[in-house]
Amino acid sequence: ESFKTTMAACPGCGRTFLPDRLEVHMRSCCPEKSETTAPKPAIGLGSSSSGAKAVGGPKMRTCYLCGMQFGKASLEIHEKACKKKWEAANAAAPADQRKAMPEKPSA
Repeated sequence: ESFKTTMAACPGCGRTFLPDRLEVHMRSCCPEKSETTAPKPAIGLGSSSSGAKAVGGPKMRTCYLCGMQFGKASLEIHEKACKKKWEAANAAAPADQRKAMPEKPSA
């Protein structure tokens, strides 16, 4: 119980930490409230704050029906299931709200 009295709460998320660990936690949880203004290290090759794709990573492809991204092999599997799901949802919709099946774009 005595350890709880020495714990300090993070102002950003409310989690409690030992005082020396709170400063480290705050760098990633709430950098604007951290006493030290160390920049966050970039993660991965070629990553940036704009969320750019890492260099050398797998090429992701987008499902033309739902917009989710997959690797090449996974996309082929996903599209079959996604098409069935789209057809079921479209059939369940009122007749005036049904849409034509989107055409798969050519590669």
